[in-house]
Amino acid sequence: MVQLNVKPEFKHPDADPFSTTFLPPLAQDVWRCVALLFVTSILIYGIVSGDNYFIYYTNHSVIFVVAYFWTLILMQVYGQKFFEVPFFRGSSKSVNKQVPSLGRGFDVSKSKWIHSLSIFMPLPLVNSFVAMVGYWVLIYGPGEFYSAYSVLAHGITALVMTIELMQMKMKMYFVSLFLVLGFALLYMAWMFIYNARFAKWIYGSAAHNFF
Repeated sequence: MVQLNVKPEFKHPDADPFSTTFLPPLAQDVWRCVALLFVTSILIYGIVSGDNYFIYYTNHSVIFVVAYFWTLILMQVYGQKFFEVPFFRGSSKSVNKQVPSLGRGFDVSKSKWIHSLSIFMPLPLVNSFVAMVGYWVLIYGPGEFYSAYSVLAHGITALVMTIELMQMKMKMYFVSLFLVLGFALLYMAWMFIYNARFAKWIYGSAAHNFF
């Protein structure tokens, strides 16, 4: 009688959001906790200090960045219980000890959540850069006043995502392009709906309305 081995195989993956390029595991944990608190503070500061926060493209890019880091932390803390992601602290040589903990050493192919996160990740990454380039190139004029939030939302979030991209190994999928383009098209539709409803662009022009 043939027996099927249903016991999951735990191995150290080559490309997943919890494998690092140059940071040790503990340093990656610290970085992501700091990044989470920082970008969440940016989001709260923007909502409290501004009006009509959710109508701007840039602010949605900040929300995507915050959602990305919150998802990472929740997957790491509650991964085994809620996300079907078994975590183990240690290298690939010691992973067979199978001691549940915050850590790495899971088979990336076993979790649909990892694939979903890999598909979602380009959304905050690309949008933070679009917001940064669009604002400083198309909107900001030399000598104009800019607020602290403008710098944080139109630059620092892109820097945070750049560091995140450099320090981890994660597969990215072509289908993510459609997710990014889909959001851009939805926002363009919203831009014209706003103009039709209020007979004005948010910043005075269709191009400025994005950011």
